[in-house]
Amino acid sequence: MVELLVSVATIGILIALLLPAVQTAREAARRTQCKNNLRQIGLALHNYHDAHDLLPPASIWSGRGEPYGSRIVPLGAVDRVALGIAELDRLHANWLILLLPQLDQAAAYNALDLNLPIEHSRNANVRSMNLASFRCPSDALNGVPYDRSLLHGAGGSIYARGNYGMNLFCVV
Repeated sequence: MVELLVSVATIGILIALLLPAVQTAREAARRTQCKNNLRQIGLALHNYHDAHDLLPPASIWSGRGEPYGSRIVPLGAVDRVALGIAELDRLHANWLILLLPQLDQAAAYNALDLNLPIEHSRNANVRSMNLASFRCPSDALNGVPYDRSLLHGAGGSIYARGNYGMNLFCVV
């Protein structure tokens, strides 16, 4: 009986020592997947440049500045969805949306109506489409939809989550 207890305790200690190594290996695999996503986005940027002779803009907006502050506030500075402003957001596309054809997502890109703001109901399916290429596997919130309108207490503006952003330097 004592030998059985010693064997069970030994196995338990070995498992306890093995679990952190397994977690480390899993996190290394997630990190590798994240690096691969960034590599794919980098290749898509190069392909976009080859096709259009320029890199995609960070975002495409409509209008001539925000009406709040007599058009002094730069375009896009007011997050209309998050603030609960009744009019549609003026954002039509961002750089990741423009890269969809280069990331083998041409069907999603073709389903998007770039003449309408991204907030429009016709663009809801593409706006809320979760693509693995845009998400880091280590993000614990990957399965949770992002609802921008919850900031003002009303739901319904579901957006796909993404973990990669663009640095933008503007010269005025």
